[in-house]
Amino acid sequence: MKEFLDIVDENGQPTGEIVDRETAHTKGILHRTSHVWLARRKNGKV
Repeated sequence: MKEFLDIVDENGQPTGEIVDRETAHTKGILHRTSHVWLARRKNGKV
């Protein structure tokens, strides 16, 4: 299953177009993204 991303302009505003993730990364198309890292302590260490 492909992941689709909203294309944004140089100001970060959505253009109303979407593209699949692989194409966006291959062609350098601007898109929004976020990364969430979860960490937990185990034996007092992260």
